[in-house]
Amino acid sequence: ELLPYLRGGESWESYSFYRRRVNPRVGLGGSYSLRRASAVDAPERLTFHVSRGAVEYQLSPFWTVNAGFGFDYIPATILTPAQSAPGWSVGADWSARSQRFHVGYQRMFVPSFGYGGALQNRELNVSFYSPLFRSRRLYTEQSFALRDNDPLIEAPGRLRLRTMRINSRVGWAPQPWIRLEGFYSRAQQTTFLAAGGIGRNRIGVQIVTSRPVRVQ
Repeated sequence: ELLPYLRGGESWESYSFYRRRVNPRVGLGGSYSLRRASAVDAPERLTFHVSRGAVEYQLSPFWTVNAGFGFDYIPATILTPAQSAPGWSVGADWSARSQRFHVGYQRMFVPSFGYGGALQNRELNVSFYSPLFRSRRLYTEQSFALRDNDPLIEAPGRLRLRTMRINSRVGWAPQPWIRLEGFYSRAQQTTFLAAGGIGRNRIGVQIVTSRPVRVQ
C-alpha cells in the first residue's frame, strides 16, 4: 500500500494568451489558464483560475526582460474554503549565436498530487543552452531550479517542502526530429524537519524524438 503522500493524481489545463507589440522595444498582453486537478482517492477536485497581465521590454539586441502580475483563485469545495492570492513572475532572457540563457522567478498556486489539495509555489529557475565546438548537431543544456511549496491549508501530514533540481545534458542531433542525449540529474528535497531530507541522482542516455504536425 502506498503511503498517503505518494498517491499521485491527474490534471488537465487549458491556456490562452495575447501579445501585442506596442513599439520595437515594448510588448503588452495577458494570459488566462484553467486547470482541474485531483489526487488519487481524494474526495475533492480542485479548479485553478490563473490570470496575468504581462509586459516585455527589449533592453538590447541580446537581452529581453519580462514581468507578469495577476490573480490566482481556487473556488470552494465541500472540504476547503475558497483560496485566492496575487500571482506574479519576472524573467530575463539572453540569446546570441544560437546560445540561450534564461533566469526567472514566479509565484502561483499548483495542485499537490501527494497529500491532495493545493500549494503556494515559489520557484527560481535558470537555464543555459549552447552548441558545442561550433557544431549545429552537438549541444549542451544546463538547468537549475529551486522550489518552495507551502500547503494552503494546514493539516496533519501537510508539510512545507523545498526542492532543488540540477539537470545537465549533452546531446547530438543527427536530424531535427531526433536527438541522442547523455544526462545527469540531481534532486534534493527537504521538509525542514529532522531527518526530513532525501536526495536522488540519475545518470543515463535517452533518445528524444518529435515531429511537428501542421493542421490546415
